[in-house]
Amino acid sequence: MKKIRLGTIIAMLTILLTGCGMIQSKIDKTVRDQSNKNLSLAYAILDMTDAPIDAKWVTLKRVDSKKNDDRWVMRVHDHVAYIENLPAGHYMIADFGGSSTEHYGRFSVTTNYTYDMPENSKENETTFKINKPGTYYFGSYRYKEVSKTRGKSVFDLVKKKGGKKTAAKAVLPYTEGTKWHKKLKKSAS
Repeated sequence: MKKIRLGTIIAMLTILLTGCGMIQSKIDKTVRDQSNKNLSLAYAILDMTDAPIDAKWVTLKRVDSKKNDDRWVMRVHDHVAYIENLPAGHYMIADFGGSSTEHYGRFSVTTNYTYDMPENSKENETTFKINKPGTYYFGSYRYKEVSKTRGKSVFDLVKKKGGKKTAAKAVLPYTEGTKWHKKLKKSAS
């Protein structure tokens, strides 16, 4: 008689439930109010038009932290990534990703994508610094596939000019009723 490991059963159930749409991750679009006067709201455009998926999350890594796990997860809606209550510091995009679901009759298969950025802040063009509290636009980036070998993509995030006003307008409705709203409204106009 063969033994089935508990981990295998859990993995199979997770795949089954995810494929059936019973497990969903929902990220609230609404920005929480400024919890401390020393914190900031950061936002950027992440154009994934040429990627196999739309980004659903972005992870920021704090470059000037002695802790290797000092990371912050940004929301992404309509190609705009944003996060509130971020302390002063030097940050860069560490990775980003999302998922794609293919439907085959009654079954569906979900593929998760994670795109890792260079860990060296000198090679990573997404670095930005927050010196004092406020709202920070840290750029507009477009996904560009450089090459694809054996199913693995080599990509770059190409920095584009402009976009601050567009990004601010996109985040503005989610800041309604918060201290961020007035600051962001200036950038949107």
